[in-house]
Amino acid sequence: MQLQISYIPQVPGKPFTKAVKDLAEAKIVADTLTEFSNFEYENNIKHDYSDALDLEMFEDGEWVTWYDDEGRDFSEWMNDETQQA
Repeated sequence: MQLQISYIPQVPGKPFTKAVKDLAEAKIVADTLTEFSNFEYENNIKHDYSDALDLEMFEDGEWVTWYDDEGRDFSEWMNDETQQA
């Protein structure tokens, strides 16, 4: 399955995408983007903003939001992973 992180640093806006090989790599990339975005905000590099991050899979010729077998999206999956760690 092809996966990619889709990150919009300023909504609305064009997404930055990064191919990832699996959920573990997706989590690393998502955590890094989140930490960097928080760093920019806390250091007055990026002011009031709204961003968005999603994990997508390539299905039937298009990129669609990823869901696991339990119906959780990437954000829900990440929250569950963090709580279990």
